[in-house]
Amino acid sequence: MDEWTGRAAAVPVVEDVEFVPFEGPAEESEEVSDLDTRKITVTFIKDETGQDMRRVDMTLPQLAEHIRKQAAASKMELPWLKLALFGNKRSENSSLRTNTNVVQISGVEGDHDSGELSFDEAVARIRQANIRALLYTSASHVPGTKERWRILVPLSKAREPEICPRPLPDLRAKYLARVNGLLDGKLAGESFTLAQGYLYGHVEGNEYRVEVLDGDFLDLRDDTYAGSIFKDGSRVGNKAGGNPNGPGSRRAREQYRSSGDDTEGGKPADWQPLIGNILAGEPLHTSLRDLAAKLVTSGTSAGTVVNLLRALMESSSAARDVRWMARFSSIPELVDSAEQFRGGEGTAEPAGPVRATPYVWRDPRDIPKREFLYGTHLIRKFGSAKFAAGGVGKSALALTEAIAMATNRPLLGIAPRRRCRVWYWNGEDPREETERRIAAICLHHGITREEIEGWLFYDSGRDQPIVIAEQTKTGSVIAKPVVRALVKAILDDKIDVLTVDPFVSCHRIVENDNPAMDMVAKQWTAIADETNTAIELIHHTKKTGGAEATVEDGRGAVALLAAVRSAQVLNKMTPDEGAKAGVDNHRQYFKVENGKANLAPPPEGKDWYRIVGVPLGNGNGLLDTGDNVGAVTAWQWPDPLDGVTGSDFEAAAQAIRANKWRENVQSTDWVGVPVARALGLSLADTADKAKVKGLVKIWIGTGNLVVVEELDEKRMPRKFVQVADAA
Repeated sequence: MDEWTGRAAAVPVVEDVEFVPFEGPAEESEEVSDLDTRKITVTFIKDETGQDMRRVDMTLPQLAEHIRKQAAASKMELPWLKLALFGNKRSENSSLRTNTNVVQISGVEGDHDSGELSFDEAVARIRQANIRALLYTSASHVPGTKERWRILVPLSKAREPEICPRPLPDLRAKYLARVNGLLDGKLAGESFTLAQGYLYGHVEGNEYRVEVLDGDFLDLRDDTYAGSIFKDGSRVGNKAGGNPNGPGSRRAREQYRSSGDDTEGGKPADWQPLIGNILAGEPLHTSLRDLAAKLVTSGTSAGTVVNLLRALMESSSAARDVRWMARFSSIPELVDSAEQFRGGEGTAEPAGPVRATPYVWRDPRDIPKREFLYGTHLIRKFGSAKFAAGGVGKSALALTEAIAMATNRPLLGIAPRRRCRVWYWNGEDPREETERRIAAICLHHGITREEIEGWLFYDSGRDQPIVIAEQTKTGSVIAKPVVRALVKAILDDKIDVLTVDPFVSCHRIVENDNPAMDMVAKQWTAIADETNTAIELIHHTKKTGGAEATVEDGRGAVALLAAVRSAQVLNKMTPDEGAKAGVDNHRQYFKVENGKANLAPPPEGKDWYRIVGVPLGNGNGLLDTGDNVGAVTAWQWPDPLDGVTGSDFEAAAQAIRANKWRENVQSTDWVGVPVARALGLSLADTADKAKVKGLVKIWIGTGNLVVVEELDEKRMPRKFVQVADAA
């Protein structure tokens, strides 16, 4: 059973809930589903008073199995559930289940009590729409006579008020309106209440049904916006979503296509089949190893082999795909393994007896689960990495994440799995500089002394160097005394997470020496395994000539990327992205992508962050206000649909019908003019203009607006935008 986490730590615990693992073979599909592994936050509430509750992270099938097993002698004895996380603010009657106490939602719930839509029809509609959901009949459900049921629809990630540009109730209502639209507006009005919880389980002896539907996350399917039905009955357009092949659906994602790109210098004829296998989709690791072996057998030098393989990888569309890249460790390793085909003998001696270990069956339920500590990026016993150019914000982000784990608060929208003792070691800056950053983060996020002391540790390489490897006359070696001292310190202070920032400060090895860097990276992994910690290494990227960096752009050898099990890359917001987002200063923003996630499904899209200046108030007077230090806060890419309802579209449509409007945004009679006027927005404002552009694009994409070609007043053909019914 998961322990209390998040801001509800002080809430009394209800009785333990037993979860039975979901069993059954997975159906074959074009893409492996994460239905049985992707967890969502569920709050179980003891009774209607809302005074006792417990937060659990679980998969949708696990939740379904728990609902199936829940029974009581009467309806009022059943417990409640909610796809949300509550804080510690109690109402006058000591209830935690209030609108103002919702700090996060992980999904939306709806209730159908009128009997107008059968449970089977609701299941069929959501299945046809290809939306991930769980539906169950209520305790008072009578098949064919009194059809009453509930629907739970998870989101791809938790949403919080502090990271949403609109109030949380409105955000939840927007997503629930999409579900309501798919169900012909048959959800009860109280479903739109933010803190509304729902009974689950059945009265003993009554028929009860629970259905789990796999599909796309609702918030990743923008096509479901068209057809939304809100609480007051207002609608968005007249085209219901639910196209399983529409934008954002798994089936609509671009499939891998083989590439016919050539390598520099050409491809010798006898290597053609091997290269063809790679481009056709054969496992990259196997094909490259075979190719390396053939090259070495032909007498080609190891250096030439490496260069040829790198050229092949740079030209191959398969090799550019991160999922393919994650399947092999390093090119020199492939070359080393191919040397055996020369017929020579090595000199290395085994460390002990070499023997094969027979597999002994073990009940899967008895295998310890992976211990993720922060999202799916930091994992006990494994190394992780962040890659970024200087000045992007990697140190500020890593330190903010460290404080989030130390305080067990979702400062950046990610709820830590548990409270952690975190050690942040900066090899470059003095302790005072790290202390300034910690102070700025605490001031910005309202963190108190009591929350952080005893859980966060920080040191500087200027005072306490930690160099675990160095270059000697005989080669690269691990500094074993340093490693032993480091392991002891981690165990003595019961450290859960160690952040090494930057990676270059923890060794004295040539960065381009791949075998040596592999040794250093694997030593950190060994330390993580021995101490049962999660270790993150912060590394600089090489110059990319203005292009966005990827995890493959880490400075020096590729061994670090190969050794870690999760790698993130940070990039600054570009001027073009800033214009599209409607922000005043794009330099304050950066994005994070996970380019390697071996132990978890790859996350969807990018996470955006903003750096805000925080005055420390440590100046000497009026003319000296003190330091202004940057702190990282989560930021969400503006959604043009935020705050826009069906009635807003009708107002815009009416304004568009009144005249002829051009598609060209540079035109004085651009269609955005009447849209802005109808919605009370100013095109002189950067953010408002970006919102109008986004709305026009979405409405054209959903078919509510159409682009037609007509003659203008000078009899010249131009593209105009009309309301769909007018066209």
